[in-house]
Amino acid sequence: TEQDELACMYDDFEFQLAYFLIMADENSYMRCQSEVVVNNAGTNLFKMAPPFPEFDRKLGAPITDGIRINSTNWEREFEYCKVTLNVEGETADIDWTHRSDGQSENMAIGKPSAQISTEDVGTSDRANDGNTDADFDNGSVAGTAREYQPWWEVDLEAVREIGDIDVWNRGDWREWLLSDVYVLVSVDPFESTDLATTLAQPGVTAFYIDGRVDQLPNNMSSIQVDAPGRYVRVQLAGTDTLLFLTEVEVWSK
Repeated sequence: TEQDELACMYDDFEFQLAYFLIMADENSYMRCQSEVVVNNAGTNLFKMAPPFPEFDRKLGAPITDGIRINSTNWEREFEYCKVTLNVEGETADIDWTHRSDGQSENMAIGKPSAQISTEDVGTSDRANDGNTDADFDNGSVAGTAREYQPWWEVDLEAVREIGDIDVWNRGDWREWLLSDVYVLVSVDPFESTDLATTLAQPGVTAFYIDGRVDQLPNNMSSIQVDAPGRYVRVQLAGTDTLLFLTEVEVWSK
């Protein structure tokens, strides 16, 4: 069946992709409409588009050639990932958090986001647009209506190694509202919008911001996560309040 075929492709997709990346040279990148596709690792690799998150990942330029480390292992570094291949064991690892310049990546920018409701024009995407301008009128602050335990969340679209998460408060009005804050991280989707239920969900890691974010330096709270995750939620424990967020930055480890 088609489902079985996709499952089979998933089983060895990372190995096939890693093998291709280790061996690829300037003449072996996939071509689309006579244009060399160098930034998307999986695009057109199988002449189809199953839902592999790698299709949207950036490789960047090769930093090294494929290097044989020992009799069975190969490595290769690109600008935005590092590839390790074990030929004998037919296993592979593609580290998409690797950066050749040593810089981490804000993995939340432009990813699908949602919130419990929207206040005025404060849509959820404003909190992960890469802009930390804290003035609501300047168009980069997300906000909800007054709600029971209001929340905002983002889907990184793949399980990533998360280093830190920075939560930026609104800076022009009612800054004190961003208090009693939980930051929740999970590999699997959140099953409930109720805070107590989500805190008890297996696999959810919770971080509590003690006090008000407006009393912290730069009107921002930085949380050290150092764990894998795909879904990130910011939720207030308050039962009748608004949630305003200037930005939620999810940094690669």
